Amino acid sequence: MWVIAGIAIIITFIFLQKAREKKRSAFIKSYNFPEIIIEQVRFRYPHLSDKQISLAIEGLREYFILQGAGGFIFMPSQVVDVTWQEFILSIQQYEEFCQNAFGHLRHHKPAEAMNTPKVQDGIQRAWTLACEHEGMNAKSPGRLPRLFAIDTLLTIPDGFHYVLDCAVLDEKDHPQSDRDTATHNKRPTYCAAHIAAAVVAAEAKAAAEIC
Repeated sequence: MWVIAGIAIIITFIFLQKAREKKRSAFIKSYNFPEIIIEQVRFRYPHLSDKQISLAIEGLREYFILQGAGGFIFMPSQVVDVTWQEFILSIQQYEEFCQNAFGHLRHHKPAEAMNTPKVQDGIQRAWTLACEHEGMNAKSPGRLPRLFAIDTLLTIPDGFHYVLDCAVLDEKDHPQSDRDTATHNKRPTYCAAHIAAAVVAAEAKAAAEIC
C-alpha cells in the first residue's frame, strides 16, 4: 500500500509540475512587452524599424520559453540580449513577468567568452532547444534557428553571426583567442555546423557512458 501511495504522490507531483510549466509557457506566449522597449532598442540600433525591433522582442519571447527547460542556456543573439536588458529597466513589469513566467526573478548574466566550457555547454543547449522549438533536427538542420539568425538578418554590427556552411568562412572569421575577438567591434562569424557536430559528439559520449 505504501508503494502505491508513493507512486500516486510521484504521479501527482509530475502532473502538477507539467501543468505549471504549461501555464507559465502560455503566459510568456501571450505576454505584451512594454512598448518603451521599442524606443530603447532603437536608441542602441537606430537603423532598425519598428517591425525589425518587434522581431527582436519575439526573439526574447522565444528565449524565455526555452529557459523553461532549466539549466544554463547561452544567449545566441546580441539584439535579443539588448532587448532583455532594456526590459529589465522596466523594473516593476519585469519582476511581475518573472514571477508569472518562472516563479522567481530571472537575473541577466553578462555574456562570457565563447570558448569557456560553461558557454560551450550552454550554446549547445541553446542550439538544441531552439532547433526543437522550430521542429528541426539539431544535428542536421536545414537552416539556422531564428535566435541564431536574427543578428545577421537585422544587420547588427556587434552581433553574434553564424553560418551553417563552414566553407564560406574566411580565416579572419576564426579568432585565435579572446584577445583577437576583443580588438574588433564586430564579432567574428561562427560556424553553426560545429555546434551541431558538438551536439552529436555529446550525445555519443553520453550513450557510451551509459554502456
